[in-house]
Amino acid sequence: MQADPVATRGPQALAVVALLALATLSAPPAQAEDGRPFNVVSGYLDEPVLGARRVKMEGFLAGNALLELDPNRCQLDEFGDPTICTRMAARRLEVTLRRAKLADPRGHGRELYAVAGLPREGDSSPGPKLFLVAPPAGSPDTWRLVVDGGDAGRRVVLLEARPAPPSGGAPRPPGVAPRPDPDTKHLCSNARYSARWADGMVTIEAQMDLPTPGYEVRFERSPLRIWPPQHLLICIPPDGIVAQVIVPATVTTTFKADEPPAEVVVRDRQGAHKVPVTTK
Repeated sequence: MQADPVATRGPQALAVVALLALATLSAPPAQAEDGRPFNVVSGYLDEPVLGARRVKMEGFLAGNALLELDPNRCQLDEFGDPTICTRMAARRLEVTLRRAKLADPRGHGRELYAVAGLPREGDSSPGPKLFLVAPPAGSPDTWRLVVDGGDAGRRVVLLEARPAPPSGGAPRPPGVAPRPDPDTKHLCSNARYSARWADGMVTIEAQMDLPTPGYEVRFERSPLRIWPPQHLLICIPPDGIVAQVIVPATVTTTFKADEPPAEVVVRDRQGAHKVPVTTK
């Protein structure tokens, strides 16, 4: 009969094997890495959510993110894509994602994050609660935004994941290298800026005239680690052939500030602009 190879190695070898087995049995299950970047967007919503017909969110799980609420009404083409839309400014809010200690009841490995930092609807009303459902990294499952309205019930908004990393300027988690500034060809030009502080938030607004419809216009936070944070104004032209029609556009972004700063800096193709912050 052949001897057991483990039994012939002595008591020290057996002790090592026992310790390894115990460590394997007691090891916690693998968790998704905090700080994972994401960039998701909803389709056009017939019934608005939080006053928005389209919802975008980009940032970092268990970290900071930017929530964009677009209230514009649009006509849709055969593919369900917006064509002609109204021209109201989208609302951009800096929020924080806090991981909920709740396991996926269906065992799909999804994670639930509470969205903190939404403005209150009134002095006595906290407003609806908002949750982001994130699938495991690399999973083809859709993302979800769950709006919990209390007695009004819950609404679920399906979100499409974009392959590009976050580009809206959400603050990066500690230890992650900042992304480089975008190419100057994507910076806007001839914009008019204003900034105001109220209720612990600074809102920066840019107004401009675009040469054609279909531009993607947004603020992006500069990677420079200074206070108050600087921003870049990005203009990405549409693909293909579009009508040469002047289109006015207005975009805003916000960041938290306990006290109003004297000014904020916005960079575009013309350089750096020092924008005074009003408190009215």
